[in-house]
Amino acid sequence: MTIITNVKQKALISSDALAKWKVKVFGIGSIGSNLIKQLALVGFKDITGFDYDTVEAENIGSQEFRKEHIGLKKTVAIQKLMKNDFEYPVAVEDCKIDKETIILPEDYTIYFCAFDSLEARNMLWDKLKDFPIIWGESRIGRTAQRFYFVDLKKREEEWIEQYQKTLDVNGPRTELKCGEKGCYPAEYQPLCRSQS
Repeated sequence: MTIITNVKQKALISSDALAKWKVKVFGIGSIGSNLIKQLALVGFKDITGFDYDTVEAENIGSQEFRKEHIGLKKTVAIQKLMKNDFEYPVAVEDCKIDKETIILPEDYTIYFCAFDSLEARNMLWDKLKDFPIIWGESRIGRTAQRFYFVDLKKREEEWIEQYQKTLDVNGPRTELKCGEKGCYPAEYQPLCRSQS
């Protein structure tokens, strides 16, 4: 077991800020499982993961899960992994987020979308875009990863409009198979700025 310490990260983000902010991660797959682990290691104290899927053998290469997690719900697997490796009590909700799901945004919360389809990202964005929240998401494919952050508290329409263009389901895109969606995060291209 590894003891979590954010000693090296204190120069980047204060413990007070980490204690104040919560993170909700929608989708516990290639992006979400890795993100939950990294958020905990940085020092965030209140992380909740949302998913309804089950860990399959094909998930092992690109997600944080291990062989012993195959067949478990991803919510159960991430809790076991975080407890066993780091004694970290990650919260989870085993549910499918759909058009009927009601989400009541909370203050000092980052909403991070890690769904694997553009249609699902659009659906979650439509639920949250009118609230004063911090929105984040990442898209991965083969050898590239891109992060997006939008500070909806500031309502900078230029940034919001620019981000929304990336959600166009009719625009050019390549559909990747599950194994092609995972990559090592080696490229960082911010589209929308955020300061707090």
